[in-house]
Amino acid sequence: MEGGHRAADIPTPSLIDRQEMIESEEAIDMARQIIAREGIFAGMSSGAAMIAAIRTAQNIESGNIVVVFPPTVPKNTSAQPCSPPTTTDPQRAA
Repeated sequence: MEGGHRAADIPTPSLIDRQEMIESEEAIDMARQIIAREGIFAGMSSGAAMIAAIRTAQNIESGNIVVVFPPTVPKNTSAQPCSPPTTTDPQRAA
């Protein structure tokens, strides 16, 4: 989910073995962390993808996880992850 809407239709839904619901705020926070820690420009979809990968890694015994960050498109260049947090919560503002 992204902003309350399905992000994309899956051509073969039977191939999905797990789905993660990610809140928009959570995805934005993760995108900010990716930008700050890795220097990779990331939007909300990338933040959601990383959260899903982390959750998956915590729930499997072994294997490889590949995270694909969606390409940056003009609609995402002014997205919230690039803006500083507006909260006064010291943990989130850091």
